[in-house]
Amino acid sequence: MTLDDFAEDFPHFRRRAATGLGHRFFEHMRRAQAFVEMAAVTKVGLPAVSAVADEIWQMAGRDLRDPYKQLVGALARTQMRVNGFEKLGVKRSILHGAWNRGEVYRLAPADVAGN
Repeated sequence: MTLDDFAEDFPHFRRRAATGLGHRFFEHMRRAQAFVEMAAVTKVGLPAVSAVADEIWQMAGRDLRDPYKQLVGALARTQMRVNGFEKLGVKRSILHGAWNRGEVYRLAPADVAGN
């Protein structure tokens, strides 16, 4: 995931993702390990953010609030999209005190027609 990928989905968050704490979150979320963990929890029906919730909370000094929580959700959405996942249209609880609910994803169907 690049900053341009992210800005394509969420232009209003571009500046926040490019500076300060938001940039630290961006760099954390774009790591291959973060994606692998988000994909793994997605396979069992949990929100992708569940995989990184505690790490992000600790990076924020254990005081995570909006708009940073929204930024992390947006980063997760872009990371999942660029790696072939789509929103399921379902939000579920995130089992972490700093979070409420998060989006659940699924692997997008392959385009077998080649279009």
